[in-house]
Amino acid sequence: MAKVESVLRNLLGALGGDHHLLGQLQDGVTIAKFKNIPDEVLESIYALGYSHFQSGNTQEAHDLFLYLSFHDHTNPRFLASFGACCLKMGKYEQAAQVLELAADMAPSDPGPALNLAHTFESMGDKDKARDALLAASARAEKQPQYQPIKQIADTMMERMAPALSPQAKGE
Repeated sequence: MAKVESVLRNLLGALGGDHHLLGQLQDGVTIAKFKNIPDEVLESIYALGYSHFQSGNTQEAHDLFLYLSFHDHTNPRFLASFGACCLKMGKYEQAAQVLELAADMAPSDPGPALNLAHTFESMGDKDKARDALLAASARAEKQPQYQPIKQIADTMMERMAPALSPQAKGE
């Protein structure tokens, strides 16, 4: 156990922190705040990552969003963006973990839930995909700016719906 603590202490030291940082992280302090990285710098990095993602430079975007998620684990936008990169890169297990966190942290944003549905569908878990689609649709329903996401979620739900048997159709 002493060796693990030593490794952790050395890692935190390399990040510019100390062993007290671990307790502070649990209390909601971010590494960015601990290292005095201004929010403007984080937002500039986010803009660069978003630009890379939009341009198809997924690995570059992934690396920037990983940096942001590591430095500010309390920002659901950073986590959702990192999760979207993982999804696009086929890292489905990692995408699912990160997108679930982002969806829980931002209950009014349907984006992480929609990406989570795509992830579960890619993993072959249609039940979890349907649950995520229901969440995305419900989150988007009352917000006009999210109507395109609602339409995508509803269309995916229809596509994933099991076919009705002749008895269920009343034939």
